[in-house]
Formats: sequence, C-alpha cells, structure tokens
Amino acid sequence: MLIKLTGAKVYDPASGIDGQQQDIYIQDGRIVDKPSGEFLVPKLCLGTRKCCAEALLW
Repeated sequence: MLIKLTGAKVYDPASGIDGQQQDIYIQDGRIVDKPSGEFLVPKLCLGTRKCCAEALLW
C-alpha cells in the first residue's frame, strides 16, 4: 500500500533539506520517490469525523 504524508516538515541532512514542507510517500515501510503517472492513495482519517475515501492523483 502506498501512503502519502501531505505537508510534512522534512529534515534530511544527507540531501541538504532542513525543515522544508514536502509530501512524503511510503511503500512497504520505506520512503520512496513520488510515483509517476496516475496512482491511488487511500485517504485515512486519523482522529477526525470527516469522511474517508480514495483519491486519484496524477
């Protein structure tokens, strides 16, 4: 399953990133590059009352 963390504050000294706001993609427990083309990312509701649905991203 592909997980997208939207608007995460990223610190990665190896890449010279110091607190930049970016989206992070996680697949099989590892951070991966943004997938190319169209892909589905299930929306998860954590502690909210909003409706959960799948989103088509491109």
